[in-house]
Amino acid sequence: MSIKLALEQAEAERRRRLNERIQKGEAIRLPPVIVAYPCRAEAEKQRRIAASRAAGETREVTFEEEPTEYGLVVPSVIVTGVPRPDRDGGRCENCTCMSAKPRYDGVAHRLELERKHEPAPRPVRKPTPEPVLPPLPSEFWPFRVQIRAGNGTTDPGRNYRGPIRCQW
Repeated sequence: MSIKLALEQAEAERRRRLNERIQKGEAIRLPPVIVAYPCRAEAEKQRRIAASRAAGETREVTFEEEPTEYGLVVPSVIVTGVPRPDRDGGRCENCTCMSAKPRYDGVAHRLELERKHEPAPRPVRKPTPEPVLPPLPSEFWPFRVQIRAGNGTTDPGRNYRGPIRCQW
């Protein structure tokens, strides 16, 4: 048996036991913790547990959610990276959880977005090849074409006689 499979089975068993305790009323499940900085997650969990203890709660407290019907596990901590004064207070003091340097260069990001939204260049048409002309005829043949028919008495009609170049 692989270690990964054993760990998955142990995790499933732990979740099953926790869900049984919650169903029996021996434990409670609190909603996920939402913080701006990762270093504040544990402190926020302890604050919520202390608040529930002050309200008279004596059961075991967990923040973990049971998997959804699709097998997705809801996280117990959500780190937004966006501080809110009413929820998170000021900036972290002496903390290395979030660097002062941004993760990406804002100018490069803006240029990348502009490049993505530029219209695509028009496709270049392939030049059409020059038409290949047949070779010039080497012989001339006389011909006659009736342009207008005559009336049979005074009007003979109109004919055209001329040479034509032919190559057969």
